[in-house]
Amino acid sequence: MDSCITEKGHCIIGTCADKGAADLDPSFKKVLRRDDSVLLTQLSVGKCTVEVRSHGSFALLLTDEADHVWRKSRYICDRTVGICSDYVAATLPRKLIKMLQAENEMIVEMTAFTLE
Repeated sequence: MDSCITEKGHCIIGTCADKGAADLDPSFKKVLRRDDSVLLTQLSVGKCTVEVRSHGSFALLLTDEADHVWRKSRYICDRTVGICSDYVAATLPRKLIKMLQAENEMIVEMTAFTLE
């Protein structure tokens, strides 16, 4: 929910979200907390859309009230919603980042499912 970030915030792609990891639906969290789950996240800013593919984990906390974090690694904290992601903030297309810098709104849609 922070609207101001510093130069050290190099991995932040969005601010002022209306939901954090803690606000995700309990049934959605249940799926994310499975080692065989996949999280598909669509980040859309205007006509620019990127799909991020991540994995879930039984260890996900999903308790942060302001943030969602996608990680390339398997590191987990209360903000982590996906691990082993194919995109993270530093690797997103520059076009999407430039549109965010111009203060366009980003829509985040997440779908979680298991591989069974």
